[in-house]
Amino acid sequence: MLKFLKNRDFLVKLLLSYFLVFFIPFVAGLYAYYNGYSISLNNLKSYSKAIMTNLPSKINDVTLRPLELIEESINASPFYLTLISNHNLLASKNDIILDIRNFTQQLMLYYTSPFILEIGIYIPFENIIITPNFFESSKLYYDYIIRPIDTDYLDWLNLLNKSYNRYFMPMSFLIRGQPRSTILFLHSLPYWTFQDKKATLFILLDEEKLNDFIKSNVLYENSNIYVLNSDNTTLTQYVPDKNIDSLLKDTIKNSFTENSLTEMKTKKDKIILYYKSDMYQWKYIIAISSQSFFKPINNMKIYLLLYFIFSLILGLPTIVLLSLKSYRPVDEIKNILVSKFKKQKLSYPYSEGIENIEDKSEMIKLKELASLLVAEEEFLRKQINEFLPTLQNWFLEHLLVGNIPSAISEKEVFEKYQIKFDSDLFMVILVEIYDCQNFELQKDITDYSFVRFIIFNILNEVLTSQNNKVYNVILGEKKLGIILNIVDHNDTVDSIVGRLEYGKNFIQSNFAILLTIGVSTIKKGISAINTCFEEAEKALSLKFISGNVKIYKFSDALSQLKDETLSFITPEMENRILECILNGNKASLEEIFKNIHSKIFVSDNIPIIQAKLLCVNLYILYENACRLINYKSSSELFKIIENEIITKTNTLTLDDLFFKIQDNFISLAEFVKNNQLSFRFTLVEKVKTYIDEMYNDPNLSLSLIAEKFNITPQYLSSLFKEKTGQNLSDYITHLRIEKAKLLLTQTNYSVNEIALKVGYIYPNSFINVFKKKVGLSPTKYRTLYSSQN
Repeated sequence: MLKFLKNRDFLVKLLLSYFLVFFIPFVAGLYAYYNGYSISLNNLKSYSKAIMTNLPSKINDVTLRPLELIEESINASPFYLTLISNHNLLASKNDIILDIRNFTQQLMLYYTSPFILEIGIYIPFENIIITPNFFESSKLYYDYIIRPIDTDYLDWLNLLNKSYNRYFMPMSFLIRGQPRSTILFLHSLPYWTFQDKKATLFILLDEEKLNDFIKSNVLYENSNIYVLNSDNTTLTQYVPDKNIDSLLKDTIKNSFTENSLTEMKTKKDKIILYYKSDMYQWKYIIAISSQSFFKPINNMKIYLLLYFIFSLILGLPTIVLLSLKSYRPVDEIKNILVSKFKKQKLSYPYSEGIENIEDKSEMIKLKELASLLVAEEEFLRKQINEFLPTLQNWFLEHLLVGNIPSAISEKEVFEKYQIKFDSDLFMVILVEIYDCQNFELQKDITDYSFVRFIIFNILNEVLTSQNNKVYNVILGEKKLGIILNIVDHNDTVDSIVGRLEYGKNFIQSNFAILLTIGVSTIKKGISAINTCFEEAEKALSLKFISGNVKIYKFSDALSQLKDETLSFITPEMENRILECILNGNKASLEEIFKNIHSKIFVSDNIPIIQAKLLCVNLYILYENACRLINYKSSSELFKIIENEIITKTNTLTLDDLFFKIQDNFISLAEFVKNNQLSFRFTLVEKVKTYIDEMYNDPNLSLSLIAEKFNITPQYLSSLFKEKTGQNLSDYITHLRIEKAKLLLTQTNYSVNEIALKVGYIYPNSFINVFKKKVGLSPTKYRTLYSSQN
């Protein structure tokens, strides 16, 4: 060892090693400590301001604003006229019993607020109190209903006889034999004047619930919050830090500068105070001990000191010993990587003789290690490239339907999804495959993937002729979306539609594929893409009026669909119709159709186009119901719809057409009833089976499953909850977590790989959900239960 120490190069390397390993981290730790202290202090001040900005507005919304509305409503109540016209209210109470009942029922409505314990009105000239359940003298109210603790009757009466303007004060009451801490709200009603005396509205607020509400809105648990009234009397307080509370006993009522930080120094501590008032003259004060807040950071000083001592006493000897040992970790690292590649069944360079690495030189080992790392990088890049189109389609689909935050920037879009827009002008084009049977027969096509490939390629070719960019989205088996990023600002909707018409005709003549297309207007900004999608949907809905195999612009929809509410069956109505069919309830189904006919065809006198569109919607619902119960739909009804609406023969009146559709719906209900079928339960089982097969699809959702089974999302959600006692989304999450548990304990997949295999695109989302449901992170769960197994 002395021989090495005499070597000057060795000593230089030793000192450099010590400097790099111990001294630089120590200096970095000192810098991190002081920088962290400064940042934390700023965060503490920002936190105090944020709490005092949000908390008063939240309390106003849930507590104080409702009181104002109650006060205004009672003050304007016509019941006052009934009271003033009767001089002896208690004696004539039976004569006005209906008026009293109506007024007290109105008072009962205000009890929906969880913070309100009691609402009452004190009438001074006859000394009576009115509550939802009481209309008697104030003495009876004091003796048997609610009484203030530590306040006698005369003091209570004197309190009610004073004049108030939205005054709050703390007071404890005995309510139904139980002591309760409350905040008493008092207000003189200006319209309720009897013999020059105004009635007093009093409302008891639950101070304990208000305190819990404050607690739920506090992020830092040692924040003391005080709420005072206009007289600086404490209404409620949340004081987890008792030390601060004892220090502030005398100073909490002092006047602080509003909306500014105040620092109160003591012998051992410094307290950060922030004060704010609101429109109701409530004062809010937050107090946080800097000693308590900075305790974790102050502990860092001790760790740095211990680290410095350790580096002096043990650092140098440790470095010397490690330097003298001929430890070569290359073999170990290489073996780990080789083992990983073998499990993944990947080929890697220098595989021949890989197990006999002891016989090879260090240079060759390093080359092999570098080759393995390059191979792994290539493998990861390949995985990312394979998954990127799916991720991009998921993003674009959710961007269309409005599930992406509107504030997302182009930079975020590029960084996460490798999508770069060349301008801020967008248009959405929706394409429906109306018919491609001839093409399928000629080419023996088993699915629509090849058809979609042809459509996208040809339409993209014609749409990019003006240097515009297109982004293709698969919305369904036969429904496609195209987001057109318009680079040429002189391009118009009409010119784009002209190019679309050329592409549509080319596809139709060369591939026998018939398309119906809806086109939106041109709008500015990424956030407008969802609006463009809705416009394209409305344009596409014109196919029910004017037929398929056409291109429709949103401007056409504006002129023809002026009143959509008359022409479409609401989701709630669809749910009721499907429920009646699946239950075989013929009578209820007849009643529903009777109401539809009475409301829309008779009362509203809708235009012919709207009436026909309504009939088409009912026919689509009929087809979906047939598929639900495996019932062959009526070909005769289809011919009638085709003749009356598409070819417009007009041989039937609209009433006759409506009743034809109604008869077919009733036939479905009779079929279910006569065969004693239970399709509602069968449908839920089919949905569960479908989820069991598709749980690893990141796009799996309520709306996607509803579309798969041709029912509305609302009906599927309520039916699934009724039959299983569980929300559908909870069922999907539970299944994914159970599958993840098996993969964690029975395979060597990484957490990121398992997240993808159970349907989570983002590993962080999977980790958060897993931890919430299981109580452990995936890594801890694997460590615990793999060792037990």
